[in-house]
Amino acid sequence: MGNRGHAPISRAIALAGLLLISISGSSQTSSSPVPIGFPLNLWLEHKQVTQIPWVASVSKVRLRSDFRQELSIWVGANPIDSGSHDFIFFARAIKGDKAITEIHSETPSLRPAMPVPFSPGVYWMAIVRPGKYKLELAMFDRATGRYSTRYEDFSVTGDENDPLEQSFRSYPEFEFAEKAKVEDRELPSIDSMISVMVNRTIGNSRNPGQMPPNLSTGDGYVSTGPPSSFVIDKPGTLHLSVITIVSPPEVALGEPYYLSLFHGNLKSLLSVFRRIHVVRGSAKLTAVDLANRTLVLDRRDMEDVTPDMIKSAIDADVNTVSIDALKGSADSARFFQDVLRSHVEAAQKEAAGAEHVIIVVAARSDFPKGSVVLPPSSAQDCRCRVIYMRFALRPTETDDLDNLLKPYKPRVFEPLDLPQFRKDFGTIYQQLVR
Repeated sequence: MGNRGHAPISRAIALAGLLLISISGSSQTSSSPVPIGFPLNLWLEHKQVTQIPWVASVSKVRLRSDFRQELSIWVGANPIDSGSHDFIFFARAIKGDKAITEIHSETPSLRPAMPVPFSPGVYWMAIVRPGKYKLELAMFDRATGRYSTRYEDFSVTGDENDPLEQSFRSYPEFEFAEKAKVEDRELPSIDSMISVMVNRTIGNSRNPGQMPPNLSTGDGYVSTGPPSSFVIDKPGTLHLSVITIVSPPEVALGEPYYLSLFHGNLKSLLSVFRRIHVVRGSAKLTAVDLANRTLVLDRRDMEDVTPDMIKSAIDADVNTVSIDALKGSADSARFFQDVLRSHVEAAQKEAAGAEHVIIVVAARSDFPKGSVVLPPSSAQDCRCRVIYMRFALRPTETDDLDNLLKPYKPRVFEPLDLPQFRKDFGTIYQQLVR
């Protein structure tokens, strides 16, 4: 008689052991112990019970700046009494009949003694790959022993044969992400936020109602794994050169909104291109400062280029320009042309039959009046492919770079948002891996 009270506890411990053993092969490592009394048997049997009113929602899938996909999960309690509560929430992902994560648990930030009408809850972000999943959710009140369970089916679309998607195969199919540190996030300045609100409210004065493309997104949650690489592993040798202009175009000078947009867009583009890895050959980045006619990065191996290096190159002080820089501004077109020509000549001198690809990544820009552009006499002999990835700070912005590159017959891409950038980069990447 005295041992009967311990039977439910023993069964719960046994079920906890079975459940944790069944998912021990999972890639997730951050899970909390399951408290005694949690109805693991209901989870195993997939029975839905609501002893405490609660809400749960799974968002639509969103594209991240690293081209992976994420969704948010919100679960919140709505206790019907005014007593004290000590809630803990649980989640686990299932694919087919197999658990693909460990039990992920979290307590609300305010506990215990949570009074009504406050509804305690937790917010999770998950990074997911294409497929069909089931999300097991549960809530347990350690103060009262009451609980609720529910199950959500959802699908993530995507072509697993897509070369970009194949680059993510080393990642878990479903991964609970960690919240990014504040110092690691790109936070806009107050001036730029005010400018954004003004532009969205009244539109740009020159182009009413039109907003320029925004190719960046602040990922508030990060993967626990290393950054992905876009590997190019094919027969033959490939030499890839990415040339970017890190000095902002004139329209961004003195305009916090345009300057912030330029910085965000260029960082987003370069953060993707720098992750290209060529197995046989090379991948190098050249960063050009047209304002001072200098090379911030000169054919730096992509593997050595860090996010901090890109940030430092782009975030240079644009409010102070030397007298010499102002005097020689008319030479900026020729300077960029010389940089481009040096890459073309390297391809022309190729004797081993290697493939050369030059990718120019920049904002639409106009060269200063009086700029000298030399005729590209050697363009027709370029043994290379030229690609131009650009963005506009204003929808109708003109572009002198386009005219300068025309003799090389580049393929031009101009994404208007992040999904379009993923599609365009996917096209480029597919061509490179062939």
